[in-house]
Amino acid sequence: MAFVDVFTGDSVSPSELSYRAVALIANATLEWPTLEASVANAVARIMDVTPTAGGFTLTMPDARQVSVGASVLFFNPSAFTFSVLESDGSALVTIPAGQYRYIYLTDNTTQGGSWGVNAF
Repeated sequence: MAFVDVFTGDSVSPSELSYRAVALIANATLEWPTLEASVANAVARIMDVTPTAGGFTLTMPDARQVSVGASVLFFNPSAFTFSVLESDGSALVTIPAGQYRYIYLTDNTTQGGSWGVNAF
C-alpha cells in the first residue's frame, strides 16, 4: 500500500501509533503498525497495559522489521505484574504494578533483537 501526498505526489510514510491502552486478559503478541494503525495488537509509543491477573506476557514483534531506536514506554496501572518478551521468546523485562519501563531497540540483526531497558 502506498501513501501519496495529494499536493506533491511524493510518498508519505504512515504515522506511528502514539498511545494505546490494553486490557491484558491473556498472553498476547504485538505487531508493528508499519502500514496502518488498525493492526489488532499494534505496538504504540506509549502503552498503558492493565493485566487482569498476574503472570501474563506481551511478546514484542520481530526486531528485524524495524529500525534501531524503535521504542516503547510501558506503564502498568494495575495491581498485577506482567512480562514483556522478545520476539524469540526470551525475557526482556518484567513490569511490576504501578511501574513504568522504557525499552528501545539497540540491535535489529536478530529476531529477538537487543534492547535497552530503563525504569522510568
